[in-house]
Amino acid sequence: MADRLVTRICRFRTGEIIALCNPLELWSPVTIFDACNDIMSESHRYYLKVGGVDLPISLAHGNGESLLVACSKDGGMNFLESLPEADIEDVLGVAPAGES
Repeated sequence: MADRLVTRICRFRTGEIIALCNPLELWSPVTIFDACNDIMSESHRYYLKVGGVDLPISLAHGNGESLLVACSKDGGMNFLESLPEADIEDVLGVAPAGES
C-alpha cells in the first residue's frame, strides 16, 4: 500500500469534487472513483496534513451514496473541502466543453 498525500482538490463546475491532486506526485490527479476503489481495496492510503498531523481520507456512507471525507477524530469539519483547488484543465488535460 502506498501513502498518497493530497494537497489539492479539483471540482466540477457544479461544485462536486472530481479528483484528488498533489502536483508534485506522478499519481496525481486521481479521480474520486479511482480513489474510492483504492481506499476500499486498501491498495492506497490517501491523507491530508492538518496542523502537522496526518489525517486519513476515508469513505462515509449516507443517503444512498459514498463520500470521501477527512474529518478530525471528533467528527468535526471535513478538511478535504478546505483544500485549495487545482485547475480543472490540469486534471482533464483540456478545457471543459463550452469553455476555452
